[in-house]
Amino acid sequence: MQHGHEARFFDLDLESVRRRLHALRATCTSPRRLVRGVILENERTKERGTWVSVRTDGPKHVLGLSRQSGPDLEVTISDFTAVRELLEELGLSVTRHQESHREEWKLQGLVCVLDEWPGLPPSLEIIGPDSGAVRWAAQSLGLDPAQATDQPYVETVELPGEPVEYEPFTIVEVGWSSYHSDWEPGTFVVRWTAVLQNPHDSLYCEYPTIQITARNETGQVVGTDDHVMHVFPPGARIAWASSLETNGPPHTLEITARPAIWLATTARPEQFPPFGYRGIRFVVRGRSCSVTGEVTNPFSVYVDQIAITALFRDQRGRLIGGETTFVEGLAAYGAVPFKLDGEAPVRSDTVTSLDLVTIPWTSGSEDPWDVILGRA
Repeated sequence: MQHGHEARFFDLDLESVRRRLHALRATCTSPRRLVRGVILENERTKERGTWVSVRTDGPKHVLGLSRQSGPDLEVTISDFTAVRELLEELGLSVTRHQESHREEWKLQGLVCVLDEWPGLPPSLEIIGPDSGAVRWAAQSLGLDPAQATDQPYVETVELPGEPVEYEPFTIVEVGWSSYHSDWEPGTFVVRWTAVLQNPHDSLYCEYPTIQITARNETGQVVGTDDHVMHVFPPGARIAWASSLETNGPPHTLEITARPAIWLATTARPEQFPPFGYRGIRFVVRGRSCSVTGEVTNPFSVYVDQIAITALFRDQRGRLIGGETTFVEGLAAYGAVPFKLDGEAPVRSDTVTSLDLVTIPWTSGSEDPWDVILGRA
């Protein structure tokens, strides 16, 4: 079992929430049904600020312990009436009867619960593996995470310890340009650069994928492609630069995140220190950009191969282009020289600065991320 986070939103139009869930391709895992329950207490539970509940929705029966501070505990039981009678024999008394209607949906691995209680406004509870996932679901449903009640993203709940799938990572920056191909009439080449951020501090994914789509002035697609990367560690920032051919002049470029399979890990962002650099020399001649220097390995293991992406920026710091290259053989805590050549976009401002982003590029046993993530 792994811990997660939850947030509840009140006073909602549940029909509107359902339409949004449908639009996000969520699945209704438990249709709207009547939930009956009782609250039981005694002097000891009142002193400790706790209470016991037994509820049933027909086929499923649950025994729960709720606390004024701290997470709730729940277990599935086989007989609603028998457990209630057992608790009364042990000295607990029924203090409240409850009836509500409940409906559950699965949204990319998160749980969305729609509740209707007599005398209370309708509510939505979102349960996910971490605060970033819950925040993403809320925003996708058109809700403001700041409007969640009961300390959003704080209360801990239990979720199945299995991979979760949802649209989580952020496209932080995009830079692109295009030019007419000298080899194929009517064909254009789009040179794109993207910077991605993993907002989760306890999840990683293998092979994060982005979709690149170019459109003409009328909005028609003139070129599209998927690009797959390697590993996205918790809290990591990764970047890539590549190209796309189109069958007409591109007017806009969209880079979006594909759904990803995310896995829990005990590793934290601080266990993935960035690669270092020394002796960096950056030369711009016209539209040609050349970067030389050494990259240093912060890990205690040999790295087969690394991918270095240079992010070219103008005087305002805006991303206007980039280039990715590969370097082989980086010893533990060692350094290796590299050279990277690229071009600034046509009709762009002068390249005045750059960032470097380096990631291991191997799926073998020498991948330092395998060791840190507990996969070796």
